[in-house]
Amino acid sequence: MTKDWRLEKTSITSIVAESLREVADFPLGSDIVSYTFDKFLGFHKVVFLASLKKNLLSQEYDDGQGHVFYYDAALNVDLIEQWKTLRDCIDYVFEQQSTALKQANVVYP
Repeated sequence: MTKDWRLEKTSITSIVAESLREVADFPLGSDIVSYTFDKFLGFHKVVFLASLKKNLLSQEYDDGQGHVFYYDAALNVDLIEQWKTLRDCIDYVFEQQSTALKQANVVYP
């Protein structure tokens, strides 16, 4: 890849905010990074992580050489237990983000 492929923290913050909206009607503002997971039940954690994964996978990176990649990060419920705030989540995704070549589904006869 010829240019920096990593998502910026501002982009990751937006992705995390969008994922949070799918969990509940959170009042999202500039202080989103201070939100905690204290009130999250198990169901909320699963929905949040599934939404975060979906939103990450929907992001694309074009390397300018005809290759399109999607973003990903390893996520599981145990991670939320380690994150005190959404800033911890954002930092984790930023540090752990990876890309994989997006390929068309191939159906073999």
